[in-house]
Amino acid sequence: MAKKGSTTPRRARRPQPHGRTTPRSLGGPILVAVSEPDVAEGALHVADLLARRDRVNAHALGVAAPLALPATLVLPVDPQMLEDARRQNLLTQVRQTVSRTLGVAAYWSTEAAIGHRATTIAQASKERGSALIIVGVPETSAADHTARLDAVLQIIRAAEVGVLAVPPGTGFLPRRALVATDFSDASRRAARAALSALGPDSTITLAHVEPSLDFASIGKPGLEAIYERGLHDLFDEVAAELRRAGDVAVDTAFLHGDTATALLTRATEGGYDLIAAGSQGVVPLDRYLVGSVSTALLRGAKSSVLIVAASAA
Repeated sequence: MAKKGSTTPRRARRPQPHGRTTPRSLGGPILVAVSEPDVAEGALHVADLLARRDRVNAHALGVAAPLALPATLVLPVDPQMLEDARRQNLLTQVRQTVSRTLGVAAYWSTEAAIGHRATTIAQASKERGSALIIVGVPETSAADHTARLDAVLQIIRAAEVGVLAVPPGTGFLPRRALVATDFSDASRRAARAALSALGPDSTITLAHVEPSLDFASIGKPGLEAIYERGLHDLFDEVAAELRRAGDVAVDTAFLHGDTATALLTRATEGGYDLIAAGSQGVVPLDRYLVGSVSTALLRGAKSSVLIVAASAA
């Protein structure tokens, strides 16, 4: 069981209204996983904007791994005192990161814990009833980019809500979202989660990547027309649901080729600032990674990426 230190949020100031009505709200508080300050900036800014928009708490959580060796083997110190000192030092760092990034953070509380990072974050999110977890991710050019993203993938696998990965330097809510759509429950949840994270005057593009199957070559050329006609009805159904839920424009895209490559290419060419997808499950041979498309999107995107795991409510 991870041990924690925390602060309660200060009394929030009433935010000033702006622009048109925004899409449907998150419907609950936000949990921000704060690791290194250099990657936390974008995540904190986005979380602060969402917290002010929806008047919900944003909770910054820092997690440190347990010591590899028992402290009594190397230091003449009480183990509990050492753990408490590490946790208090981490809590100070988390507070300083929030303060440097946001100044007076009216909607925020802070916490530090010792434990396995992904498990602790997922458990804290569940206990607090968080509607969304937000994490910072490094630039793609960072030397440890892959290792940090693997840590994010572990959080996605453990979490019961969507996880929004935000690059550093992001200081606005996304307004153009590309949502990978296979019409499964997971992809529909991803579309709804993307809607709740968008700013005003926003657009969602529902993108379906056609499977690599030549219907004519298998002697069933008529199936292609049936497939495409069915897609139009499914697109209309999901689009209507999103329009009813929030003030958002919805369009559709029918893509071809490798799923992740097609989505990343469309996202770059279309200037999207959010890619959302529903993960269909865990890669069988690696219990720490979610589906290959989600992994490829996180590793290849220059924008924010929202993944809703198959286990998410």
